Amino acid sequence: MTSDDPNIGEITLQGGYAVCFDREDVENVAKTHDPKPIETYAVLVNGRLYGPRQLIRGALNVDPKKIPNSQRCIESLRRLGYPTFETCTYNEAGYILVPDWRPHGGSKQK
Repeated sequence: MTSDDPNIGEITLQGGYAVCFDREDVENVAKTHDPKPIETYAVLVNGRLYGPRQLIRGALNVDPKKIPNSQRCIESLRRLGYPTFETCTYNEAGYILVPDWRPHGGSKQK
């Protein structure tokens, strides 16, 4: 199941079956639920940050165990046009700490 409609989101739940949802489903979650604290990823809906799994769970009204990982949820919500974010940590000087496992930017030294 794949939709070419940019207003229709699709996600594959645990168990391997794909389901569709739309912006109205996501907006209804934002209207009826307060955001839970953000751990790593966030999605901006109507000026408030929500966890991606919270939005997908509410939009689909399914068992939380069936919701895939946050990265899959973020991908589906981005395709619907929602801005997404990842939290970061700052050092005492105010610079972002980049984890060792993540590639660092900047110029290459020779």
